[in-house]
Amino acid sequence: MVLRDFDQNKYRKHVQTLLSGKCDKPALSELFLFVRSRCDGRQTVQDIGDFIAHPQQRNKGITTDTVRDFFTILIFKFRDDNKIIPANFEEVLRALVRQIDRGILKRDTGLNKPEVEKMIPELLDLFSKNDDGTFRQIKGVSEKERRVLECLTRYVISKPAFDRIRLVREFRDTLKSHDLLEENELRQFETVGPAIILYACYCMHGSEILLSDDSKVTLEVHANEVKWKGKAGTKLFVSGSAPVSHQGTTVNIAGAIFETCLDAQKYSDFDWDKNPGPDTPIDLTEDGRLVFA
Repeated sequence: MVLRDFDQNKYRKHVQTLLSGKCDKPALSELFLFVRSRCDGRQTVQDIGDFIAHPQQRNKGITTDTVRDFFTILIFKFRDDNKIIPANFEEVLRALVRQIDRGILKRDTGLNKPEVEKMIPELLDLFSKNDDGTFRQIKGVSEKERRVLECLTRYVISKPAFDRIRLVREFRDTLKSHDLLEENELRQFETVGPAIILYACYCMHGSEILLSDDSKVTLEVHANEVKWKGKAGTKLFVSGSAPVSHQGTTVNIAGAIFETCLDAQKYSDFDWDKNPGPDTPIDLTEDGRLVFA
């Protein structure tokens, strides 16, 4: 007999409810809250559980880290004077290394990410801090250092925190690890994917991500025209947006945080000529559609 510190029957019933085809918010909520601290490092599962537990403002997690990196990079790229090296240059470099595509980094520098990460103290040592906290270059740059700096500062990098495939897979694997999903149910569980994805959108919509400078990025569900598998369509996304100042003008910049690849017309009732906006409450119906609350 296996001793458990939780009511397995309770959570098994929630899984069976989802397998029956019902998009059940209470079942999804209880399952995500249950597994958020039992997910064995599966970041997407913990992150959605944290969105449920702390719906208003987030300051940690894979989504927070990605949003912070994106806006750190963006503000650096949009600074008014490109000759000024900002006080948070180390933070900028680390964000660039985390977010840059491994293939691009290897192509442009001949180095992999761990190698470039080890170079950050060496790169910082090329600069000295001014009285106002900004940096100035004080040493000559080697060819290797030049390639790395040019590669890292050349691109505006925007990539989602995670995608639908990873979220569904990690949720499935976490449930299975606690014997809440049986081996013979794995194929059927694939049909639960849209409900999990839509529920994640529902949880993330309207939440605020706190950046390192205490400014805020607001998450919202919206739809974009994209080409998917050769066909154009309107797909659901979760994006994060915040005002960024440049040349005396403030512009609102948004980046995709979660890509669903779900058809917006099939899985929502919104008028996508007028995206709902982060302040508009939304709901998730039992038949699996996002609607205005």
